[in-house]
Order: sequence, then C-alpha cells, then structure tokens
Amino acid sequence: MTGLGSEGERILQKKVGSENKASAFYDKQMLDYLNPYMREFILKQEMVFIATADSKGECDCSFRAGKQGFVRVLNEKTLL
Repeated sequence: MTGLGSEGERILQKKVGSENKASAFYDKQMLDYLNPYMREFILKQEMVFIATADSKGECDCSFRAGKQGFVRVLNEKTLL
C-alpha cells in the first residue's frame, strides 16, 4: 500500500479487509495533476473550496462562488 491516507484510515481498512481496494484507489485515482475529466468537472462548478497548507502544516480553507467558468484551468496543475 502507498503512504497515502491517515493512520486511522489504514487501521480501518485492515479491520474491514479493504486494504487492496484502498491501494488500487490511491494508485489509480490520487493524481498529482488534473486529468481531462477533472478539468472538465472544474469548469462546470459554481462554487469551490480553496485549501492550502504552509511549511509548518498550518491550513486555511476559503469558499468561492460564481457562474460556471469562474474557475479557469490554466494547465494540468494550475487553477485561476
């Protein structure tokens, strides 16, 4: 299994026997880029939550809303 997911998730996956299913999900669905399906989905949204974390692990999340297309996909790793 990959190192993705929390310790609690891994404990529960082991308890219910879903480790292989979780590994397949992490390996095939957790991407470090936006694939074409994700990009199309984003363009149709009327609201988004923008979350960031700094080098200390401090997190912030902000809500944004607008008409479809207010979020633009610049490339496979960048939203505007």
